[in-house]
Amino acid sequence: MSCDFSKERLIAYICEDFSPEEKQAVEAHLAGCEDCRREVEALGKTVALLRQWPEESPGAQFLFLEPPPKQPPASGAGRLSEKSPVQRALRIMAAVAACLVIAVSVLTFDALYNKGKVAQVFGLTPETISPATDPGASSSAVLSREEFLRWEQTHRRWVQQLLVESELRQQKHLQATLGQFARELEMQRREDLQLIGQGLEALYRNHERRFQTTDQLLKEFIQTAAFSQPRPQQ
Repeated sequence: MSCDFSKERLIAYICEDFSPEEKQAVEAHLAGCEDCRREVEALGKTVALLRQWPEESPGAQFLFLEPPPKQPPASGAGRLSEKSPVQRALRIMAAVAACLVIAVSVLTFDALYNKGKVAQVFGLTPETISPATDPGASSSAVLSREEFLRWEQTHRRWVQQLLVESELRQQKHLQATLGQFARELEMQRREDLQLIGQGLEALYRNHERRFQTTDQLLKEFIQTAAFSQPRPQQ
């Protein structure tokens, strides 16, 4: 089909799904377009063939029910009873959390210090409580918040001092290791220089012996040559 006319409009024309004005427009186009006429003829044969097929009935009987009407939401206690278990659990958890917050807000905090041990005590009134770790003690010192903070600061200073001393020991150990390494390098350098000096000295002595030997041979050769010359006749 070389025509640009819409194929959907041709199908609607065959199915008679057009208004009279649109039908007249399509018929006017078909009067002057041979390709569209052939297309309408082929589509008409296809539609006629489909209409000849018998209608098939479904194998199963389906019963379609209308949905029940929606009931208006209940008010008051009815809405509370219809809430899901998750919502009820969330409400219970919120109530428990509120009770805990109230209980913590009315509690007081005390710290007991006895023989290097600190005990934390919660109560409704700041009473003096003897620690259970020493039942034979007659009385126990009760630490206030300020004293507890001072005790904590003291321990922090001790920890900082331990850290500083540990760093100093590490630095000293590192310096001692580096010093030992430097001494070993110096000893190795001296040994190497001593070996080089001994080698040079042996080489010098060897050359000196060769020079002495060569000098002795030359002297002997000169003496031999002097004795072998003929004396002049008188």
